[in-house]
Amino acid sequence: MENLKDNFITYLRAVKNVSPHTLRAYGSDLDQFLEYWQKRGAGNLALADHRFFRRYLSHLQALNYSRSTLSRKLTSLRRFFNYLEMEGVISTNLLSSLSSPRKEKRLPIFLKLEEMLQLLDSPFYKTLLGCRDRALLEVLYATGMRVGELVALDLSHLDLERKEIRIMAKGGRERILFLNQRAVQALKDYLSTSRIELMR
Repeated sequence: MENLKDNFITYLRAVKNVSPHTLRAYGSDLDQFLEYWQKRGAGNLALADHRFFRRYLSHLQALNYSRSTLSRKLTSLRRFFNYLEMEGVISTNLLSSLSSPRKEKRLPIFLKLEEMLQLLDSPFYKTLLGCRDRALLEVLYATGMRVGELVALDLSHLDLERKEIRIMAKGGRERILFLNQRAVQALKDYLSTSRIELMR
């Protein structure tokens, strides 16, 4: 069985170009599963049935893993058994019909208004880099745009007179976001001083 796992990991690395981090996670998940399987003297993996997989899932839940970790472990097993089915080791992958635990929804962590204003008014922003960073934070705070959208901005996307920024949203759709006066002033300060020095 160890050979099957090693062959699977080699397949993922060579054919699917899976990242080293994911390979390590899959290897660890499969080691844990195979140890559980062998301790129960279950023998050939082709004999695994729905009842066994449900028992194993209950075993993992009893270890107090988070839902996201449980979901990943189940994904590791699904891919492994898909591989075994493809190689003819088993006839059917029973895990394909076993549902994953729902991922827990986490509330976003956010700053209070006073904390955000304190951050934006930090003395650090009197430096060249600080002036740039303040402009970035003011734009993020004023518009709520994604960091990826901010990074993709070009000067041609800015219209400071109209207090607007044009961005390309997901799906290639153009959106217009509006700036408040603080963001406009922070951008003007950055473009007229810090940017010139930092571009040298």
